[in-house]
Amino acid sequence: MADWQPLGTLFPPSVGTPPPVPTPVDPLLSMVIPINRSGWAIAAGYLALGSVLCVPAPIALFCGIMALRDLKRHPHLQGAGRAWFGIIMGSLGTVLLLLACAGFAIEELTR
Repeated sequence: MADWQPLGTLFPPSVGTPPPVPTPVDPLLSMVIPINRSGWAIAAGYLALGSVLCVPAPIALFCGIMALRDLKRHPHLQGAGRAWFGIIMGSLGTVLLLLACAGFAIEELTR
């Protein structure tokens, strides 16, 4: 056919296109509702809250680290505070969990 066009002209490559510009968000609303946040950062924040029970602490630590990596790859997202909260609380909870496990192991060995 005479009207044929190369496929590249109909669907231009998306490599090198900038990420979409995020819409401005009210900063107060963004503190309450996790708008424009990394999913890893949200998970790290909630797991960090539960890390005082020690069991989810290693998962909070992992999610916090993954959130920082995700935020580095997607600079338009927010959530670094939640990510650091997950890392700090996850680290503390993991240390407490390891100490508790070591204490139980020592107790069992001395019986």
